[in-house]
Amino acid sequence: MLGKQYYFHTQSAGPDPEWGKGRDLVTQNSNYVRVFIDQYERVAAITYLGSKPIEADNYQTLIGLHQAYLNRIVDRFDENLITDLIRYFNVL
Repeated sequence: MLGKQYYFHTQSAGPDPEWGKGRDLVTQNSNYVRVFIDQYERVAAITYLGSKPIEADNYQTLIGLHQAYLNRIVDRFDENLITDLIRYFNVL
């Protein structure tokens, strides 16, 4: 038995993000987190599945922000410096 799981998803308002014209940042440790960065390098969607609740309001405020405002999250992810996106966001 997996126990209680929490799910959260948010994305930019309006039409769905163009999934093929961006990239996913995914970490999967004790939780699954997917952040979609659109072709303009903005956070377009965030998905979380894990055993601990998260503060959804805080994560909704990240939608629309350029990745540079998140301490160059794409570069840090590519450099393998991010192993847990939730932990990364909590440190920002």
